[in-house]
Amino acid sequence: MAEQYLAWDLLYLDHREGRLERQIQRYNWRELHDPFDLHDSEFVQLYRLTPNIVMELTDILRPNLENRNRINGISPERQICYPDLKILNVNARYPGARHDAYIWSNSPVRRVMERRFNNGERNTWLIGDDGYSLEPWLMTPLKHEQPNTPRFQYNDDLCSARSCVERLFGVWKAVFRCLSAQRRLIINETLDKFNFFHDRITFTCERNYKGAINFLDVTVDVKEGQIRFNNYKKPTNSGRYLSFHSNHPIKHKKGVIIGLLDRILFLAHPEFHNKNIEMMISTLLDNGYPLELIFNTINKRIKCLARRKNLYENNFQNLNNDNSINTYFTVPYIKNISEKFRSITEKNNFKIAYKPMNKLNSIIKTGKDKLDIMEQCNVVYKINCLNCESSYVEQTKRKIKTRLKKHKSSTSNFNTVHNVVAQHQIKFDYKFNWHNIEILDTEPFFQKRSTSEMIYIKKQRKGINKQNDTEKLSEAYFPLLNVSSST
Repeated sequence: MAEQYLAWDLLYLDHREGRLERQIQRYNWRELHDPFDLHDSEFVQLYRLTPNIVMELTDILRPNLENRNRINGISPERQICYPDLKILNVNARYPGARHDAYIWSNSPVRRVMERRFNNGERNTWLIGDDGYSLEPWLMTPLKHEQPNTPRFQYNDDLCSARSCVERLFGVWKAVFRCLSAQRRLIINETLDKFNFFHDRITFTCERNYKGAINFLDVTVDVKEGQIRFNNYKKPTNSGRYLSFHSNHPIKHKKGVIIGLLDRILFLAHPEFHNKNIEMMISTLLDNGYPLELIFNTINKRIKCLARRKNLYENNFQNLNNDNSINTYFTVPYIKNISEKFRSITEKNNFKIAYKPMNKLNSIIKTGKDKLDIMEQCNVVYKINCLNCESSYVEQTKRKIKTRLKKHKSSTSNFNTVHNVVAQHQIKFDYKFNWHNIEILDTEPFFQKRSTSEMIYIKKQRKGINKQNDTEKLSEAYFPLLNVSSST
């Protein structure tokens, strides 16, 4: 079965390459063009609406999009306000994981500012932080400017002008403040009510202890007027990481060491580094990692960080260069076999990524009721003939019972032009086993499902599928699938 997965992914490579090229083309088009600059006919062809209708719909829907009652999910970074802390616009359309620059690029406020600028308006500007790109109507700070220079003074004045936004956040958050010392009694009462519902559900409240408090995965304390951070692990932490003896490539195991080391170097104060690294080495030894591998990986990582000009910035290539987009080819990991694909991918300018065969969902089940066969969708199924050894294999994204209805109706209506199942039944007066359908594979992605369909068609002993059903499956994969070209 492992060889079949490798064949599927290799066959899927050509399709992925073409899809990535189209994605790059669309990305470049969006970066260099404004949809409202298109001719009306081109605009209608892309969006099925005229520009005037789009603007009218935007004006109609804007009051609903800017409804101030929609408090849940609003991130303060998506607000625009006056110097007097009056909120002008709130964009609550996107979740918190979306980058601010992406939300701004799709904001109707940006389109309004751009149109006004193009119409000659030069007296209105917005002020933003360094999370946004510089635009004629949006002023942002300049990075790494030397003191006592005009550009540094510009940054200073810009930050002073933008302080009203920070004040707005403070005023707004103060409305929901419930952790003050005067309300500590309310916190205890609320905590008791939450813990009263069930014995196995326990809520806790972090409190200041000896000048330190635990927040997420760090401990924050103050010493000599300086805020310091240290790595923190909950008492329930098991110390289990990826076992060295597991069926994973060595890169994944080195990544565990590098990830733990980076958390210590970037989060913790230097005073705690020695203690944290000793604890890290002890934890890795418990997970089976050789001491030599641990020390070699730590030394290489420290040397790599020492060569960086800016320790807190990765050496990513310029994203504006199309050639900088890395394309990855994923293969299931089989020790001493999957590594051989690296030379193939490097020749085709791909980077290889290994995918472990065993996953948690094969061990941990959700406990849901098993779905009836007739209700399943996105499957490759097989129908067997009751009177001979013939069989028919097909993929469908619809429910199986819906697909079987079409087969049965084609037989009853003698519509056998495009239905080989109906042809087989009418020609030989045979019947198929409609009540015992075999599910061969379940795959939500169409391309992979089609590949699986072709493989199972070839594996039939006496299939009635048409020849063109497998014409996209190259004979180069037949030895891996243990099938012959005459099948």
